[in-house]
Amino acid sequence: SCGNTWNRPILERQHVRTIDPRLLTALRANEPALAPEQLSELLRLRGQVGSLKRQLAQAGRARVETPGQIQGLGMGPQAKTIDEQASQDKEEKDQLMVRMGHSRSWMLAFIMYANDNDGRMPAGFNQATTYIGNEKQDELLQATNHFDVMYQGTLGGITSPSTTIVLRENSATQLSDGSWIRTYAFADGHCEIHKSVDGTFDQWEAGKIIKSAGR
Repeated sequence: SCGNTWNRPILERQHVRTIDPRLLTALRANEPALAPEQLSELLRLRGQVGSLKRQLAQAGRARVETPGQIQGLGMGPQAKTIDEQASQDKEEKDQLMVRMGHSRSWMLAFIMYANDNDGRMPAGFNQATTYIGNEKQDELLQATNHFDVMYQGTLGGITSPSTTIVLRENSATQLSDGSWIRTYAFADGHCEIHKSVDGTFDQWEAGKIIKSAGR
């Protein structure tokens, strides 16, 4: 019941039996001059409230200025929201599809070139340019800056086309989860994106990159 309690200044409520009788009398009489220690306590509590308000305001600004991170309150980076992560995942997936499309288009162009040239694979992208068509030619030509030709021999010199790398991205790309990916095109026309936790691909590539034969 509130009848047996007295409201102390700001953020405190206690039973009347715990309050000094002289102070209680002064409070009930609404005397303008409180005891020095009560005035000191009041100022302290007001200071704490003011500090709390400033911290909350600062946190609000930090959320606007630096999404996902609250600065100035001793708090580290916060986890991304579900929407932010979903958006980033979609963007990365779209980029992977583009890489696959580029490597597949060029690999098919290389195979068509070989079919028209006694089974010899082109030595470079420029020799297979006429086989990529006009629809996305500028985009595919730009993509050659990101791929290396790993095999320049004849199709007859490849004993396992499905495991022989012909085209490889010249550098790996790091994803948001910290892992690394690299795109490959194989002699049978299929493409793969391989993922590595530490960005090392040598062990996986071993045996899949062979010396060019028949040139």
